[in-house]
Amino acid sequence: MTDALTQATVFFTLVLALSLLTERLIEMVKVLFDYLDLKLGWDKHWSHRAEKLHTKLKNILGYMMKTKPALQEKVLARYKDKVVDENSAVLVISGDKIRVVFTQLAAKFIGIAFGIYLAYQFRIDLFNYVQVGKSLHVVEEILSDKTHLRIILSGVIIGLGSGPVHKVITTIERSREKARKKAAAQGGA
Repeated sequence: MTDALTQATVFFTLVLALSLLTERLIEMVKVLFDYLDLKLGWDKHWSHRAEKLHTKLKNILGYMMKTKPALQEKVLARYKDKVVDENSAVLVISGDKIRVVFTQLAAKFIGIAFGIYLAYQFRIDLFNYVQVGKSLHVVEEILSDKTHLRIILSGVIIGLGSGPVHKVITTIERSREKARKKAAAQGGA
């Protein structure tokens, strides 16, 4: 029992450390990207992308005004938080907001790819530690005998950072504790 607990603790510590490493890598990549963006004058690229999106949205909204005005608000709502300037009375697309969205997506992609790489290097399979309950039985059937898929999913979790890793570890610990209590209740009855 103690050896299993120690092994699980060391394993989860490794997973959490790798997720923190991934977060630091993403931060360094973002800094490098910001530096290159400034030095190479990529602001023109982001402004050009904003102009293209503006033209596309203007055409879509113009078409919708004639055919389906109710959908117009839904289309605007989809872009409003991300790239449309909210303080403007007219449709204004910000090149800087386009850049931020791109940076966030690229950072997630790089983080997930690096997390999968780390999971393969260290042969990390978080699903080995999941106690199967009724709600996870379907997941267990899908993932049984699929080591590569289990490692890839573990890598995705690592790549998303320490927050999701911590949530997964907490969920696994809760499921293991429930399984222990259930086994103790059945054994004592």
